[in-house]
Amino acid sequence: MHLDKFSLISFFLACSVFFIIQGLQLTYERLSKEMIFVKALIGISLLIHPLGIFFFGENKLEVTAIIPLQDLDDSLIFFDIFALMLLCAILSYPDRKNLWKRVSIVLIPLPLFFLIAHISFSEGIAIRELNILVSLSFVIILGCIFYQCTSSSQKSLVSRKFFINLNLLLVAAITLWSIWVVLQIQDKFNFVAHSELFFVWLVIKTVLLALVFQFNYVVDESRRIASRDSVIRELKTTLAETAVMKTVLYDFPAFLFLTNKDGRVIFANKVALSNFGTSFMEKKNFDSVFMDSIEEAITFSRLTYKDPNNSLHMFAVRTEKILDDKQSQCMLWMLRHIDFDFELFCRSVINNRESFKVTGLLDHNFAIYRMSSTWRKLISPVDKFFHSGVIWDKLRIISESYSEITHIENTISTSKRATGWLLIRTGNALVVTLEKIYSPDKRLFYHLYARLILQ
Repeated sequence: MHLDKFSLISFFLACSVFFIIQGLQLTYERLSKEMIFVKALIGISLLIHPLGIFFFGENKLEVTAIIPLQDLDDSLIFFDIFALMLLCAILSYPDRKNLWKRVSIVLIPLPLFFLIAHISFSEGIAIRELNILVSLSFVIILGCIFYQCTSSSQKSLVSRKFFINLNLLLVAAITLWSIWVVLQIQDKFNFVAHSELFFVWLVIKTVLLALVFQFNYVVDESRRIASRDSVIRELKTTLAETAVMKTVLYDFPAFLFLTNKDGRVIFANKVALSNFGTSFMEKKNFDSVFMDSIEEAITFSRLTYKDPNNSLHMFAVRTEKILDDKQSQCMLWMLRHIDFDFELFCRSVINNRESFKVTGLLDHNFAIYRMSSTWRKLISPVDKFFHSGVIWDKLRIISESYSEITHIENTISTSKRATGWLLIRTGNALVVTLEKIYSPDKRLFYHLYARLILQ
């Protein structure tokens, strides 16, 4: 087989450019190093036959009649088939579905190889039949590669473009080797046709080598798609498990609710909603639903709930700290209804640990019943009898906002809740809120809540 030196040198230069570009991409980590050995082996195998022609084509050694493929110069053409088999194998990598079935397709040409090997050791067999079998092997392996490409999932733009280009190239290659088979069967295969067809095959191998080096993009993209699909599957599984757990907790026959790290109610089960009302789920703050703070509820293991009619209900509390998906700490509250303990309720309400807040309880005549220690700090400099007396008199001692005090007094007589803004004699402001509350035996009390604002 003879080709002009320019064609072979052009082929070698093109292959060198592909190898250099691939090396630079790997050096600068633009591509992963996965399957680099296989791709290098494919490239080298595609080069072996042209190198054999380049160095030994014009000084061909004498061959005997029993050495096969003497019309093809030597048997180095088998390296092209080997390279195509490797390409057929690695094309199965991105699509893991039916992987063993796809890999087994690579082995289809092997029976022909054994047949060629058997014939090659038989005496008196014409070289023409061997060449037909080799050409038919090319058609079969190229058909296997075409099948791999058409059956591979093309979920993205890069994969779709790669396989379309490769399919077009395979159609041209199959056509070429089919012509080669037909010419040999009709015994019209001369030196000129042989050289021209081989030149076309050289061009096809050049483009094929370029596509092989671009296959890494398909692998990287398939890995990203696989990772994305894996995340989606795990997310669906997690959501399904979460939905099941939420259903179990929702139907659990006990008072259950969940608060986030900010103290907002983020979940309540069916029993809690039926007793606390549907508005309980509207991400309300813990303090706006219960009379106790979170700290006091945990300290006393008791919780007092104020229903829409301002009636009080007491529950025994059990808490569990849990972590959500974002590793934020939440609190699971499990409640059990118990008899109302007024003394415990008083201790919880007045046990205020914040220096700028005043809390307390008044009886039905607005007389002071219990007050937090911050009340004493606020009023003791001007009134030594801070622990007793009517709240309206005490407010008038520390503030000259008489109209605002009267407003609170008039409002609370007709409403459940009243708020007023008082300027106290120290120059600061005091926001006072009074709210009616009822014990389970229908006794009326007033809950006082005041916030000191520095000015």
